[in-house]
Amino acid sequence: MNLSAPESKTKLLLVIDGLAAKHLSIYGNHWIDTPMIDRLANRSEIFEHCFAKQTELPQPLFASSNFTDIQAVLVSDVVENYADTQQSKFSKIFQLHRPDVKALATTIEQTTLAQLFAQVLELLPNVLSENPDLVVVHLSGFYSAWDAPWELRQSLVEDEDPDAEDFFEPPKFDWRNEQDLDPDRTLVLQQAFLAQLRVFDTCLGVLLDMLDFENQPNVKIALTSSMGYPLGEHLLVGQQPCCLYGESIHIPFLVYDSLLEPTTYRHQSLCCAINLVDQFVSDYSQLLTENVKSENVIYTAGPDSSYAIRSKAWHFIQQQTAFELYAKPDDRWEVNEISSRCHDVVEIFQDVAKKINQGISANAIELPDRLTSIEER
Repeated sequence: MNLSAPESKTKLLLVIDGLAAKHLSIYGNHWIDTPMIDRLANRSEIFEHCFAKQTELPQPLFASSNFTDIQAVLVSDVVENYADTQQSKFSKIFQLHRPDVKALATTIEQTTLAQLFAQVLELLPNVLSENPDLVVVHLSGFYSAWDAPWELRQSLVEDEDPDAEDFFEPPKFDWRNEQDLDPDRTLVLQQAFLAQLRVFDTCLGVLLDMLDFENQPNVKIALTSSMGYPLGEHLLVGQQPCCLYGESIHIPFLVYDSLLEPTTYRHQSLCCAINLVDQFVSDYSQLLTENVKSENVIYTAGPDSSYAIRSKAWHFIQQQTAFELYAKPDDRWEVNEISSRCHDVVEIFQDVAKKINQGISANAIELPDRLTSIEER
């Protein structure tokens, strides 16, 4: 296929909404095997600390001023989420049809994700034949129907776990005010999510097979997400703009290049997804070096002036008058809140946020070692 022809210049960017870094084994979570994602990662650059800039869909994924100078194609079932100014950057747009779901599928092939991937596979040969600079495949992913077969859900149930349920709408709950929450409710959601993840992994494998990417000389593929999908880790489930924890804003970003050696390299810099997409599109050579655009801190905006700031040593959250602080990288899933023991760090973060809201670039703010150095923490 033209994506892998020697003269090809096409890059393929896969954006799967709802895919969080913490869901994947390549980011240290081994709750389910994802062999096709691992297959892609085997010769990829993995960005360990990539974050979204906001907690609401749609996410602005394209910030590059050079984007209009290239031939780019969008293939998506969420075209409506792109503003007119973003849509105008594409030379062609293909709107995918999302099926109307009334029950769980009986086979993986009948799931919403599989049907969307089938449309992508049908379109790609003609799209790639025109040798565009960039093809963006952006799918609603885990924010579309959770319709993996019940048998697949049930196969993921462990001893003494509750049986799988048959809901298919993407769940959305706020349990913060509930007393004595039954942990089985979270388990049922996790089972259903893992089944969806298995469906996605299967679909990705079909796409990779079609591209024959491992046997071709010139393939460049990036996989990322617009934001994650909270599963009750902090009593929030689904698209919750107030969720400023890692399960919502820490997203995967990996870049496969057939010219790389079959090994995985992990970037440890703090990175913003928008900037990584920008570099993938317009400055690809820099993306695979230590010159990748990194940040001193990542500022993620939430609703009602809430925000999160991630530095190398901390994750800080401010919501109205309440704030939370977590030590990084030790507290991987933000379970040990320590703001009461680090008032000086809280004050520094609040000052940083004030400057950012005044329009000062985060990279232009001089940060004390207390914020950026794990050793000085």
